[in-house]
Amino acid sequence: MCDDASYDKAIPEVDDDDDDYAFEMDDDPCIEYSELSLHPRSKEIQKDFDVTHKVIDISVAEKIHFDEVYAEIKFLLFFGEEPTNNRNWYSPLQHNIRAHALYMLQKNGKIRIDGFDGTSAQSSLKISSKIEVLVPASGAFVITLADGTEVVIRLTRGSTIEWAVFCKNSVEYSKWDKMFRAAVKEYNQYKDSIFDQEGKFIDLPQVSFEDIFLDAKIRKVVQTNIIDYIDKKKVLIKQHNGIPTKRGVIFAGDPGTGKTFLSRVLANTLNTTFMVITNLSSLNELKSIFRFVAQFDRVVLLFEDIDIYIKHRELGSGLLPTMLNALDGIETITNHLVVLCTTNNVESFDDALKNRPGRFDTILIFDAPNKDLKQTMLKGFCKEKDVADTDFVKVIDMVPSKYTGAHLKELYISACILAIEENSMNAKDIVILTTDIFERALNRVERGATHKHVIGFGNDNKE
Repeated sequence: MCDDASYDKAIPEVDDDDDDYAFEMDDDPCIEYSELSLHPRSKEIQKDFDVTHKVIDISVAEKIHFDEVYAEIKFLLFFGEEPTNNRNWYSPLQHNIRAHALYMLQKNGKIRIDGFDGTSAQSSLKISSKIEVLVPASGAFVITLADGTEVVIRLTRGSTIEWAVFCKNSVEYSKWDKMFRAAVKEYNQYKDSIFDQEGKFIDLPQVSFEDIFLDAKIRKVVQTNIIDYIDKKKVLIKQHNGIPTKRGVIFAGDPGTGKTFLSRVLANTLNTTFMVITNLSSLNELKSIFRFVAQFDRVVLLFEDIDIYIKHRELGSGLLPTMLNALDGIETITNHLVVLCTTNNVESFDDALKNRPGRFDTILIFDAPNKDLKQTMLKGFCKEKDVADTDFVKVIDMVPSKYTGAHLKELYISACILAIEENSMNAKDIVILTTDIFERALNRVERGATHKHVIGFGNDNKE
């Protein structure tokens, strides 16, 4: 249930022993509406503002067409001169930013929000993975500025959210508009956050580059083509020398080789806006995603398992040309943008997408690790266990060459389970892992491979 008595609500942390690193969020637990108290002079204000009156009307389809044809023009539609009215439509994410700006303006004493009539309703809005606040959600509201200026905002919900702003004259509208635009920019809750295309915040375990085992060549490519394109100082140097400050990178390889895990490490360590796309349903959604990221100075846009929804040209999907056009125009969108894509099958990509510089500049192939890296990985998994009697060179020699980091993690877990079953523990109840235990654990894993789901790298079942 929503707590209507409080504007700030901390969501309690839940103890979870499952180290699930997937880019997933539960459904929003609170979709309830609560009525907002009416303004003390609501009857009088209702006489001054006729929120049902429209001098000019425009359909959502016409608005979308206007945005596409005249994307460089800020769309404003006024319904007459006295009073001054403005009407616009916003995607759910853009609406969330504006609703949060209203909340923050009231919290900081810049405005007061009251109900305009009986339609005024508010609901909870998550502004991080742990915090949610109560914001205007539907109906009409009276916004009173610090100097007494009154503005009425009417919200109408649908696939997009209509915002209609009513002011007594153009001077008061200008005063309100200037303050609100600044608030929308200042209080953008998605800035420097990790979230998906629905605006749901993603709370990842605190993993870093110390938790991932990468070939030195891959580390260097990641540094040069991703991290350096988000670093402010290095981007400025690129700009000074006329080098493009956007980058497209594809992570390709078999399941369990570390593609998604590396993406999560980057999300945790870059300290920048990180938007994760896990599904696409329409061309307009893809276009709106690229328009949305334009407002951020530094942003990483991750398309997970892109081959699933950006189909090969021969399959007739309209998503591919839309993606190509968006990537061609990316330099005009933002100064600091990295587009990442993960795929299990890079061969399914259209050549126009993967082989043209300026769209995706680098393809990183994640292969099964060599013996030296396998040994480093297995030692890393065992770093808090008693392994004095383990010959890691011999263990790795027994491991099939096809084994990825995911397989090695499963081998480690099976060895620990086997050690516990045999009571192979030291005085501190830490399991003792030996070469013999690893050999028998490997046999167990191989026997069960045909009917057991392999636990992914970092318990990663996603790839």
